[in-house]
Amino acid sequence: MVTGAQFRPPGPITGREHIEALEELIEASGHLTDREKMIAEFWEQGPYSYTPPGIWTKFAIEAIKSEKLSLEDSIKVLFLQANAAFDASIAAWGASLS
Repeated sequence: MVTGAQFRPPGPITGREHIEALEELIEASGHLTDREKMIAEFWEQGPYSYTPPGIWTKFAIEAIKSEKLSLEDSIKVLFLQANAAFDASIAAWGASLS
C-alpha cells in the first residue's frame, strides 16, 4: 500500500444514491441462505470473541502450529499478517473520512 487513499471509494454516496444503496443492501440481506447467514454472523462476532482483524491472527497461529514452523518463520508469518491488517485498517479509516 502506498497511501491510505489508495483504496478509498470515489466519493460519498448522497441523496437518492444513498437510499438506493441501502435498499439494495436490505433486499440482498433478505435473500441470504442459512449458510450465508452463518458466514455473516461469524464475521459480526461480538465482544469476548476473535473479530476481524483478530480472527486473521488466530488463523495465522493455527497455520503456524499445523505447519510446525520455526520461530523465525512464525515471526515472519505474523509480521506479514499484521502488516496486511494494518494496511486494511488504514484503507478503511481513510474511506470513512471521505
